[in-house]
Amino acid sequence: MVLADSSAQPSFVAADLAAQAEHDPDSTGVLISLSKELIDDVKRLLPKELLKQCVFVYEKDRTSAIAKANEFAGEHVQILLKNPKDCLDTLKNGGAISVSRSRRRHVAKPMGKAAYLEAMAEVCATEMAR
Repeated sequence: MVLADSSAQPSFVAADLAAQAEHDPDSTGVLISLSKELIDDVKRLLPKELLKQCVFVYEKDRTSAIAKANEFAGEHVQILLKNPKDCLDTLKNGGAISVSRSRRRHVAKPMGKAAYLEAMAEVCATEMAR
């Protein structure tokens, strides 16, 4: 599960959802976002076969988004918010909670699965090098 706002990089969010959805055909990637634009960008990036295994939830405010994240209680929760540490006291349900830096840099554009996975490997390598 990814909890994100408009500061999140769409390709990074899409990579996380793809990783969750590719575990097996019954796996689901979940994005809870404070940004409709981010949701739209991520949907454009994901290959259609993985898009079917993802759930996208828009919440108007941070409190509602965190409440929804607690309802989903994801095994893995990736927090991509401007001030991610501010929600750690209220985000209670999650197996492993990761806090990452959010930087919006790339324009979303659709691509095929092979090109997508190659691009995601590059994005992840760049982010991990920071």
